[in-house]
Amino acid sequence: FVFNNMSDPTPTFSSSSGAFLDHFGQLKSSYASFRPTYTASLFDKIVQYTGSAPRELAIDVGCGTGQATLPLSAYYGRVVGVEPSQGMVDQAIKVGCPSSFCSI
Repeated sequence: FVFNNMSDPTPTFSSSSGAFLDHFGQLKSSYASFRPTYTASLFDKIVQYTGSAPRELAIDVGCGTGQATLPLSAYYGRVVGVEPSQGMVDQAIKVGCPSSFCSI
């Protein structure tokens, strides 16, 4: 199944080739500039939800440009952002996320 409509930039896999179609990576600068950020209260809720559990590691799956990954680093010893779009990972590093981001 393939989306070729940029108004719906959902990364997909092509059933014919098995190749990842990186629509978000093509929009990385716009995405980083215009996507709303998260409020501090969200991160407070996450910390509250985890209670007294050790805060050694957080994994931000589908991290995009790191808009949640960077703030999570204030609460966790290590934060790993996992993002299938290499373009988004590159943009995350450009805006200050460490290069230890994973791209899958």
